[in-house]
Amino acid sequence: METGRGNFTPLQPVTVCNTEYEQKSSGSRFYYCGLKPKIFVGLILIFLIVVIITAAIVLVAVAQAEKQSRNKDPLGPTEAESVTGVAVPASERQRCPLKSEKSCRAAGCLYSTVDEKGKTLPPSTPKCFFPVSSGSQISNNSPSGTSIDLNSGSGGGFTFVIGNESKKRKRRKRGITLFDVKYHSGFGFYVQRPNSSEIPFDLKSKSDLIVMKWFLSLSLSVPEGSFVTGVGNFKQYLKVFDDTTYTIWSRKDEEGAHPFLLLLSPSGTASGLYLESSYPMDIQLAKDHKIKIVLLHTQLKVHFLLGPTPADVVRQYWAHIGTPTRPPYWGLGYFYGAEGADTLEELKEVMKAHSNITPAMPVEGLLLSNGLNTDHQPLNLTSDVRSYLELFVGTNQLQFIQGVLPMVPTSSDSSNEALSSLELSGRQKDVFMKEGHVLLKGMYKKKVALYPDFTSTNALSWWDEITSYSKGFGFHFHENYPYSDINGAIGVCEELSSSINLARDILHLDNLEYRTLCLSATGKNGNHLKEHNVWSKAQLNISSQALTPYEVSRRPFLVSDSTSPGIGKFSGYFHDTFNSSGSYSDLRHALNHLVTHNLLGVPVTGPNLYGVSGDSCLRWFYLSVVAPVAWSVAPSVGQIPLHNATLANQLYRILAFRQSLLPYLYHTLYEAETMSRVPTRLLVFDYPTDTVARSYQDQVLVGDALLYSPVLQPDQDFRMTYLPAGVWCNWVTGHCTSGPAEVRVTAADSPESFTFIRGGTAVVTQDPAQTTTKSREQSVKLILVLDAQGQVNSTRFFDDGETSNALTTNYYTLIRYAVSGTVLSVTLPHRGYIGGTMKNSYSKIFIYGLRHRVSTLKYHDRALNMNCMETGEDGDGQKHYKMILSESSVSLTLKDGFTLSWEYTAVGRK
Repeated sequence: METGRGNFTPLQPVTVCNTEYEQKSSGSRFYYCGLKPKIFVGLILIFLIVVIITAAIVLVAVAQAEKQSRNKDPLGPTEAESVTGVAVPASERQRCPLKSEKSCRAAGCLYSTVDEKGKTLPPSTPKCFFPVSSGSQISNNSPSGTSIDLNSGSGGGFTFVIGNESKKRKRRKRGITLFDVKYHSGFGFYVQRPNSSEIPFDLKSKSDLIVMKWFLSLSLSVPEGSFVTGVGNFKQYLKVFDDTTYTIWSRKDEEGAHPFLLLLSPSGTASGLYLESSYPMDIQLAKDHKIKIVLLHTQLKVHFLLGPTPADVVRQYWAHIGTPTRPPYWGLGYFYGAEGADTLEELKEVMKAHSNITPAMPVEGLLLSNGLNTDHQPLNLTSDVRSYLELFVGTNQLQFIQGVLPMVPTSSDSSNEALSSLELSGRQKDVFMKEGHVLLKGMYKKKVALYPDFTSTNALSWWDEITSYSKGFGFHFHENYPYSDINGAIGVCEELSSSINLARDILHLDNLEYRTLCLSATGKNGNHLKEHNVWSKAQLNISSQALTPYEVSRRPFLVSDSTSPGIGKFSGYFHDTFNSSGSYSDLRHALNHLVTHNLLGVPVTGPNLYGVSGDSCLRWFYLSVVAPVAWSVAPSVGQIPLHNATLANQLYRILAFRQSLLPYLYHTLYEAETMSRVPTRLLVFDYPTDTVARSYQDQVLVGDALLYSPVLQPDQDFRMTYLPAGVWCNWVTGHCTSGPAEVRVTAADSPESFTFIRGGTAVVTQDPAQTTTKSREQSVKLILVLDAQGQVNSTRFFDDGETSNALTTNYYTLIRYAVSGTVLSVTLPHRGYIGGTMKNSYSKIFIYGLRHRVSTLKYHDRALNMNCMETGEDGDGQKHYKMILSESSVSLTLKDGFTLSWEYTAVGRK
């Protein structure tokens, strides 16, 4: 068809065109029917958009399918097992730790109420159970190392670290093989001690290790008859395998989250487990002597600590988490305060009452309330209170511990003018936790509150605004679990993932959000499910850093209500029993708190010293003798124990004795920091093979020298004290007993009667005064106790009590006390600190456990005046003597070494 308009011929003849339009292209003309050019272009664009959207939908669908395929649990149900799980024989069903059918199936487990024959299941058979194909394969895949990597097949992995720091499968110490790792045929492994049939840990069944989509289950068999300590529930020390489940989740009344277990076998050997994860977990001590672990995560490091002594296990554990740091010396003093002293007037009332206390108690300072003023600031941040405190400090030389809340109160008015400077700064620096895309809001004392994210990049500069106000004070971080008056948040917590949903159903603890934040709340390092257990550690880490510019040369003093592994590097722990009854059963619980936190690497700890009656109050103060944190928080100003005139004299004797022991307690904290030695512990820790020692769980060993057995029962005027192997001399009488033996101790108003000193050791005490600063100016006493061989070998640590880098700059002194034969030799193997308390002289020197009467005592061939008296006979009829040298005979100071020698009146038994 010839158009006369070029050579273009349409593919189809135009038959219905009403109008002819043109478009020029490459010199040719095109003809279109009934469409204007703009409309045509629009249709083309619409077509392209539809194509793009369709392609995007397809790509998303493919990606979702791939994701589901990747996330599909390979350990989940197979076709042969059926959807309901009925096909799985009841005898082969392994319990999956989900409570409801919905969450059971969501986790990839099977659920059935009948067996494979359709019969109703007995109560002992689980309704929710793992598929029969579940389990991980373990074989000898790491012949040259101690780490066994397990690939679960669903993206989750384990690393079992056998022993501690070793690069070889067999760990050697002093030429002795401590353990060996062996593999079961085709599956699993076990740890065996050499030259012994004992197997501390055994993972032998395929179902003992299962990793699902959002959680894992691990079971380890341990020797029958073993005891456990360290895990959960601080109210009980030695735990038995009775199917009790402990949830590792920090909360009020269980203020720590420590996934660590120390096991004592029937033979007395010790081993340990450190389950390195911040996620919540259940640990069940099953009756079949299995440790059953359910972790709400799919990755876990299991550190096997093979001891073989309890002290070895703790050293191996502390090598992972870090050793505790000793506090400033003044932090060991006694502090008191009143809950609710929230105004300047109430604070003045406390101060006035303090000035009227008679006799003048050894009191280090006051605890400031954690109340909030009308400006939503902590109490002491107001200028009038600050000025009053500084005046009082200057007059009385007292210290203060500032209470710090874990939240920042906020106002319903979000304008900048209505916000406190602390909140405004926090909002500007974006340091508060969020729920979704908005700030998470909790509640405290009927005030709406925001919660800091201490992992935030700007947290340090913001938190510095609080610590700068309290330069020179100590800090007590209240209720930093963190606590809220409501569950989760104001409003509804978001449901961010199935794993968080499962948290509410899989663990023994019903509600992880009870009186704390939403599990879905987010910070820099992830959601609160992951960060909750270590929230307080992040807070204390930031606080320690924030104080550094203000305390360049001084150690800060931080005390927390919540603890987790490694927190002892920054802080101590205060066990606030204020909300308990202050009963005698609480006393035992408080003692267990004390020894357990020592084990866990937080030795700077202590209970609230408060009792509901005069007798119980005294018993609580008995505990303060061996507690580095000695605080009393009374319900009101009028109930402060020191204000009770009928108890004043007795409380003075207890606090005076405690203060005299502070040089020794301070030394035990130095050993914890530098030698990983547990300061305060039960008898069984040092004597694991002594079955009698295991039954005495109300006596403690403190350092290498002291045994303390206070009376913790009501209306009891005596108690039986167990003295394990070795020589033990009573503090008051000097009477020595060769253990093991049980002795009757008559109760008295002073705790010295309950104190025994181990043979072969030395204790340095300092005369008490109103504060530790004044006490450090007083003379000292030295008590030496001879062992069965008539010897002493003890080294004691001294520094100025506050310099932060005293160890690295060698600003300290070590004094060695040694007795051999009839010679006492005092030397200074390290002499870096010679000022302050080192200038003080020995007012008295006591030597206990002498087996003969001394006739002459000499210093540089000069005879000295001394007293020597018989203290009684031991069980074998051996007489013992004690010798006392007073300062009036010779002037000897801490900074100088010296030698004393003596002669006996006769040789032989007396």
